[in-house]
Amino acid sequence: MVAMGSYITDQVKVEVKITGRDPCDILAEWLADAKGEDTQLAQKIKQAQKFFGCRNRQKRQGG
Repeated sequence: MVAMGSYITDQVKVEVKITGRDPCDILAEWLADAKGEDTQLAQKIKQAQKFFGCRNRQKRQGG
């Protein structure tokens, strides 16, 4: 059985290969779409953001 967070991470990797976009931008869009509609999906997207190092990116970069 594949974990949902793993599935999201795999989907983002595919999207990055196809579009060349930043994974953090893709996940931010997905999270905005999921918020308020599917809280479990939003949590899984946040986990994927942590995997890709997207969470609190500005804070770590001092911006």
